[in-house]
Amino acid sequence: TLQIVGPNNTGKTTLINTLQFLYLDDRRHMDFGSYTAEQTRDYYFPNQYSYVLFECVGARGQCVLGWRGTSKAAGGDPERFAYEGPYDPADFLEDDHRVREPKAVSTRLGLKNLVVFKTAQEHREFLLPPTRGEGSGAGLVVLRDADQYPHFRDTLKNLLCLSIITQDQMRDRLLMLAGLSADRCALDVRELVESQLSVAGDPD
Repeated sequence: TLQIVGPNNTGKTTLINTLQFLYLDDRRHMDFGSYTAEQTRDYYFPNQYSYVLFECVGARGQCVLGWRGTSKAAGGDPERFAYEGPYDPADFLEDDHRVREPKAVSTRLGLKNLVVFKTAQEHREFLLPPTRGEGSGAGLVVLRDADQYPHFRDTLKNLLCLSIITQDQMRDRLLMLAGLSADRCALDVRELVESQLSVAGDPD
């Protein structure tokens, strides 16, 4: 269990919301409350020296998945990438703690099998386990069926926005991910009570 505790307006929600950059494959599915996609981009990625990095342990060991801002001249949309191994601050920072130029960072990460995701599908394939032992999947999201990923994506987004989801909606999402029918009774109270009454009335 992980608890994040702190006064109001110190960045707790901002920190939690960054999980969307790790687990959601498409920015169009992300939800940052009342902020627009452009406002969110400008907040997290104001320029090409801005990064959001996740050090993870997947099916193939340690890896880092990251997002990097781009210059306004390049269109402004951040780019996604991943590489093998643990996070090393020296890959991103000069000796005087200034952020390295993007090309210098890419050169260093190229020695760690850097992969740049051009599409949402590539991001999604990285999150899921490799199929039949093949592919680039890191296994950060393990599902019984890879086709359930859209349901996982929606469930995670709803968990991060609990104030706007009902209990019934969350129940249905979790049952779906578990491969259970939302229409089936998980526990029939009447059967349970009748069984207990039968045992209680048995002279043996």
